[in-house]
Amino acid sequence: MIDPISNKIMQGAGQHGPVVLMYHSITTGNTTPQWPWAISFERFLTHLDLLQKFGWNTICMRDFLQPENIPPRAVAITFDDGYLDNLVAFEELARRKMSATCFVVSGDIGERSRWPEPGREPQTMLNAQHLKTMHDNGMEIGSHSRSHFHLTEVDDETLHSEVIHSKGDIEDILGQPVVSFAYPYGQENERVVNMVREAGYQVACNTSTGWALTGNDLMRMRRLTVYGKDSASILARKLAFGDIDVDWPRMLRYICRRVTNRFSRG
Repeated sequence: MIDPISNKIMQGAGQHGPVVLMYHSITTGNTTPQWPWAISFERFLTHLDLLQKFGWNTICMRDFLQPENIPPRAVAITFDDGYLDNLVAFEELARRKMSATCFVVSGDIGERSRWPEPGREPQTMLNAQHLKTMHDNGMEIGSHSRSHFHLTEVDDETLHSEVIHSKGDIEDILGQPVVSFAYPYGQENERVVNMVREAGYQVACNTSTGWALTGNDLMRMRRLTVYGKDSASILARKLAFGDIDVDWPRMLRYICRRVTNRFSRG
């Protein structure tokens, strides 16, 4: 399933705490999609196979509120936006008794996406019944704002509306509190973070790369972006290094350092 070097690296992974993976769209078949943030369903299955083979435990973002209960080798699988094509991924996760968090743009629930995505047509989004079913099967539904605006660029009134009304939209559907938020485009600053916290969210994600709890700030959780070209081997190295820069030149430098250090110790 993965190359021998990545396999060896993966065996020692999971020593630096939880990791959060960020997916977006799922396409049918096994062809690498043109949109770099979409991944084929068949490749997504190889990612789940990898996690299960190496004993990784899936958690939701809300689980970070009780760190004492987070198991070893914990990974939070997240999906941004709330595309209808995510449904097959969540069905597979439920079948495997794995969990994930879906951050939805509440203003487009059951509609077509309305924010601009260069080179991509508007997409059909999950509807309220989909979200209820996912929630009932152990998935977490979080907010990705109401309109997918660049929150660092809007005025205070719009910012408040985007974070508080999105929370209310989703809570009205689920009948449960929404505690998790993902900043659109990963963009945040002190003003945005403070507004998200005041709205009642308790954990929030940006798109900075690294281990989930780098900085120990639950309102600035780091994630590893997953791209459509990411094979199981690439994902293994991302998990092991907590980074998205895991190309072979870097791996060779890492191996050389390990060999040099081993010889220098005699």
